[in-house]
Amino acid sequence: MTFPMVQRLLIPCLLLFVVSCNTGAPLESTTPPESTTSSNPTFSTSPTTSVPSTAVDSTSDSISPSTQQSTTSLALSAEGLQLVKQDTGSTRLLPFGAEREQVVAAVSKVRGEPAEQSRSADCELESTTWADGLILSSLDGRFVGWHMNAQGSKAAKTYTTMANIGIGSTRAELEEAYSTVVKQTSLGSEFSAGNLFGILDSTGADAKVTDLWAGRICIFR
Repeated sequence: MTFPMVQRLLIPCLLLFVVSCNTGAPLESTTPPESTTSSNPTFSTSPTTSVPSTAVDSTSDSISPSTQQSTTSLALSAEGLQLVKQDTGSTRLLPFGAEREQVVAAVSKVRGEPAEQSRSADCELESTTWADGLILSSLDGRFVGWHMNAQGSKAAKTYTTMANIGIGSTRAELEEAYSTVVKQTSLGSEFSAGNLFGILDSTGADAKVTDLWAGRICIFR
């Protein structure tokens, strides 16, 4: 076979090879891929840190009031009032400065509805009183103090601090629980134990607490 004949045969073969190579996968497109972002994006469920406040959530417990009354008690505190879970011992503070309506609602879940609502023109304080002797003071819609006294009700003995000091506690018990200062004033044997205040019926070790309060209350000297 002459060279020209070989050349004529090779050209068709080369063309066939090129065509067969181009029948494979297409080249990658340079067009940017379509975005997979949803038109309704979801948001992260990571927990956030809340800013402390004096607000009280009176609806945070989903149990009924009757059940809460049997499982939650109320303790007196120099900073306000404390809700105490009887089954776990956990506490939640109702602090001075919290909204009055929220505090009243929280206390009512434990002790029932208040018996009286009044206002003192002399002290410019509103008082919310329960039949068992607890009196809450409020000013401009804010909880500012509480007061217990022996004349309120025999049930007043059910209210104590976390150190078990309440109406009827003795001076000896008071001084064992707190660093206490007793002095004679126009009110009688008046004492202070940090930010807790009150009155004893005498000066002896067996003297009993007749009044106990914290925060701002209406009292005449």
